[in-house]
Amino acid sequence: MRTFIRIVAAISAFLFMASCAPKPSISVNPASISVKAAGGKTTVEVLSNCDWVAKSDQSWASARKNESDGSLTVSVSKNSSMDPRTAVITLSAEGASAVITVNQAQKNSLVIEGEFVVFASEDAQEVSLNLKTNTDYKATIAGGADWIKFKAITKGVVETKAVFTLQANDSYESRTADITFEAEDCTPINAKVTQYGKARYIGFGVSGIESFALPVINNNEEKAYVTVGGKETDYVPGESVAVKSSGDEVSIKIYQLQSVQLKGINGVKSIDLTKLY
Repeated sequence: MRTFIRIVAAISAFLFMASCAPKPSISVNPASISVKAAGGKTTVEVLSNCDWVAKSDQSWASARKNESDGSLTVSVSKNSSMDPRTAVITLSAEGASAVITVNQAQKNSLVIEGEFVVFASEDAQEVSLNLKTNTDYKATIAGGADWIKFKAITKGVVETKAVFTLQANDSYESRTADITFEAEDCTPINAKVTQYGKARYIGFGVSGIESFALPVINNNEEKAYVTVGGKETDYVPGESVAVKSSGDEVSIKIYQLQSVQLKGINGVKSIDLTKLY
């Protein structure tokens, strides 16, 4: 009988001690990690009253337990894509668990689609440069030019337009603004906006003239419109335009050119367009 009583007492004591044992628990700090595209390592504090293991659901984010202090080291590899990504690391104990969310930024990209130089007439207007980017950026106009303003960023998912407002150019000379586009972790991009000065006009009859030519000054800035016999045509300065000796009327609207040469039976005559201001 006494033996039975002792057994019952021992079982009761065991059950009492088991009921007083601490419940397994585990917590982490921080529970969320933000990592740049370049990747890196982050140490997470782990508080637990029991042994635990860590497992990541993504290969690019690994977890290692530090036996010295019980913390966790999260290692994130470089993100070479243009999209952000997320990994979840789960710490599991005896009936308890904790989760660490790893958010990694995308690789930033900023490129110009198409031309790096925009040409505009002398009129007040808006011009734009087509960019391809997946992040915010800024545009800086060098030299404090006050005739051009960065108006807005019209942003899509990838395609972007950088819009600039130009004041009217009341001079006869062209002007150029150097623009630098910058974004975090991206190589700066340089572009230009060139606005022509006011046009010079010349009109003449072609009696006795076989052809005329406008001399080349600067292929990046010159521009001319030629009307022969009432028909406007594109014109490449430096080339000759044949005209009828019967008397076609010629008018020329010229940007950034200083003279016109008229070839006729009496040789070549040069007209100084700078006198036509």
